[in-house]
Amino acid sequence: MHRAHFSIFISYATLYRYKLSGIKILGLFKKNKTLILVLITGFWGLFSCKKSNTVSPENDYLNTTTGSQWIFHLSDTTNGQGIDTTLIITSSPNDTIINGRRYHIYIDSIPHLSSTIEEYYANEGNNIYQWVTLAFPTATPNITPISFAQLNLRTDLPVGGMWFQYDTTRAYDDFGLDTTIIITIANRIVEKDLIITVNDITYNDITHVSTAMSSPFFQPGQFKDSTESYYSKKYGLVESNYWLRILPIDQHFRTTLVKAIIR
Repeated sequence: MHRAHFSIFISYATLYRYKLSGIKILGLFKKNKTLILVLITGFWGLFSCKKSNTVSPENDYLNTTTGSQWIFHLSDTTNGQGIDTTLIITSSPNDTIINGRRYHIYIDSIPHLSSTIEEYYANEGNNIYQWVTLAFPTATPNITPISFAQLNLRTDLPVGGMWFQYDTTRAYDDFGLDTTIIITIANRIVEKDLIITVNDITYNDITHVSTAMSSPFFQPGQFKDSTESYYSKKYGLVESNYWLRILPIDQHFRTTLVKAIIR
């Protein structure tokens, strides 16, 4: 496997794994000290939307009731910058079909920005999926974006239980490099039945999930992508901490639930 040296792999902050039921993917570009909301998840023209009559039970980790809303505080502690902002996620009345799986649509917005994006989550038995896209717009060498169904949470596993996902993409440049990148996503149930307090609100029955992405394409110590997520029955994600290191970039993001309006 060819290992490339990345001069600057990512020059933006990817707020990743902040969602009410899972992880990935909202990009916030830092430019001229402002935040510009950008959509990374794509291929909307291939999706067919239908009205959703689904109502999740109260003890479910993924609430799909129309009008339910989650308000998150997002903080970027990278390099002591201390950037803070608010993210509002609203459950829409619509579902969509992607690769044969039905996903519920959520609308994400940041109050001081006019743009919104859609996110897609599916609840199948004990599994909660998110349709995600990994994009690397400033990568050197070039890396092809990849889209896939990421399995964010398995509610049937005990403490210590693990699950893995594998995907591939392509790295190429103008000097003859053209190779396949193998990506592994490893997840582990760290703790269950926790009681934690977030923003002065106490949540019961918390499941703590640790997620790490790796690839042999990177040189040792060059790449780190890990998340610690805390999920509540009824509310979904209540807190997550995400670390991204692709030298020379070294970033940390914290997401906490401020308020949930559950319909």
